[in-house]
Amino acid sequence: MKSRTSFFDSTHFRKNLTRFAPAWALYGVLLLLILITMVGNGSLGLDRDLTDMLQIYPVANILFAFLVAQLLWGDLYNSRMCNALHALPLRREGWFATNFLSGISFSLIPTMAALLFCLLPLSFGYRCCDNGFLAPLMVFLGANAQYLFFFGLATLSAFLVGSRFAMAVVYCILNFASLIIYWLADTLYVPLLYGVQTAYDPFILFSPVVKMCQMGYLDIEWLETERAAAYCDRGILLITDGWGYLGICAAVGLVFSVLALLLYRRRKLECAGDFIAVRALEPVFLTVYTLVVGCVFQMIFGLFNGNDIDMFLFVGLVIGFFTGRMFLKRTVRVFQWKAWGKCGILIGVFLLTLLLTWLDPLGIKAWLPNSEQVRSVTVYANHAAHYAGGEAFTVSDSEAMDDIIRVHELVVTGQENIREQVIVPTAAEDTPIDRRTQPIMLEYKMKDGRTVRRCYYIWTDGEAGQILENYFASVECILGITEEEIPAYAAAIREVYVDGELCQLDKKGLLKAMAEDCKEGNLIQLWNYRHSTGKDTIFYIEFVSSGDWKHIGVNESGRIEVVSSSDWKHIRVNESSRHTLAWLEENGIDTPQYDEKFG
Repeated sequence: MKSRTSFFDSTHFRKNLTRFAPAWALYGVLLLLILITMVGNGSLGLDRDLTDMLQIYPVANILFAFLVAQLLWGDLYNSRMCNALHALPLRREGWFATNFLSGISFSLIPTMAALLFCLLPLSFGYRCCDNGFLAPLMVFLGANAQYLFFFGLATLSAFLVGSRFAMAVVYCILNFASLIIYWLADTLYVPLLYGVQTAYDPFILFSPVVKMCQMGYLDIEWLETERAAAYCDRGILLITDGWGYLGICAAVGLVFSVLALLLYRRRKLECAGDFIAVRALEPVFLTVYTLVVGCVFQMIFGLFNGNDIDMFLFVGLVIGFFTGRMFLKRTVRVFQWKAWGKCGILIGVFLLTLLLTWLDPLGIKAWLPNSEQVRSVTVYANHAAHYAGGEAFTVSDSEAMDDIIRVHELVVTGQENIREQVIVPTAAEDTPIDRRTQPIMLEYKMKDGRTVRRCYYIWTDGEAGQILENYFASVECILGITEEEIPAYAAAIREVYVDGELCQLDKKGLLKAMAEDCKEGNLIQLWNYRHSTGKDTIFYIEFVSSGDWKHIGVNESGRIEVVSSSDWKHIRVNESSRHTLAWLEENGIDTPQYDEKFG
């Protein structure tokens, strides 16, 4: 009679729980200490504080999952222990399943204790949401879903290698693979494509530890109460869209575990102690490691030569290649002629990719959009998508987009192809005036759904600079509204500060005076433009409006509709803003003098 095959050993499971109890017990104590701190310092309720917990857990889970995998699979890295273990009458599938379930339990037990701890104060009313009991339950589920991904990845890393140190290296590489690719591309290839900016968001999407820390999982919809005007004291918990991404990560963690089991079934016992247990992956590791070391050399020594690619990159590649071979071969005798040939081939292929990037056969650097393909274009007065008062504007009509495309054309055709910030002093009889460059970023929202960004420098006194000056000096850019919206915006303004002093004045009249200065180009906020014409800041005007103020504009998708406007504006007034200065003087508002303020 054939004996029954078991894929779970309860004795070994209990042994794991007791043998490694200090690890999961310490993890549980740390969780409880965090929760106790939150209970003692929270002012609204524990459920409100728990909404941010899942953004903290990934940091703990990535480290704890690595520790657990090191403990449970560490016997594979010692030849004597590995051979003794596999001499027992125990199937590999059974040993794997028992250890994997043990690792999951190491997270379930501490988080379950934390869940019960949270339910106690919530049951006594220490909450601000009507469904506050949902918070600890979702935190429990989310924390274990995060852990499932990291533990699955740590398990796969454990079966790809043959030593503890190698497991740490591979686990780190797999967790941050997308960011390593981003770093390599942004350091070595993107600088060869002038104007191109590496999109950061796609790489973050494939870096779960970073993405999990950024996403929201729980939100609170505050309910109207008698105290709502002064406090947010009652609400209801809402589940946000972060759970879809978290569910995908948990499923991927299970897939990693299945792949680890398939590797384990084919694993050779003699690979214990090797750096990489799967021979086919040795060239992959060596290539990645070589490029990373070369990139590190380029990053460090590039600081002294303007980030230009030079011999230090290739020195780093050679050092990376041979130190990588030392890890793989477990010896320092790796300088054979055959190895030098392989190193030369690797560097040659790498040089070819750099050359192709510089030659740009796809025409990425010379790309120019057609206005019929563009829904809208936003121009930022820097190399980052950052909105500030008078430092960014969006256009969507064909005539304005043709102007922006003309600026783009001037740069890509070489007429204003400036690679870095430049200040050229020019002598004048009275006041020295500098010829300055202005960094800009063009962000195109295409009708096919794409977003294309390009970053350049332009001369402020050149053709491109003069075209953009008209837009940066406009009412829409500086005030964030059109002239037709001035009456509605004036009614929404609650407070006006002139040089930090709260003033009671006719807001509509002040806005109209400032609009006149905008049309004459006397209120431009960009320092590079103001400095070249001697328009020095003499004081500030700040508008604080109600948060529900909206106006007609361009939303994130590039469509014209009612969009929210900033409820706070900070505008620098210079000595050429004659309409604004005259209006303030006529209405008895003291305007500080430049000499009195700055000497």
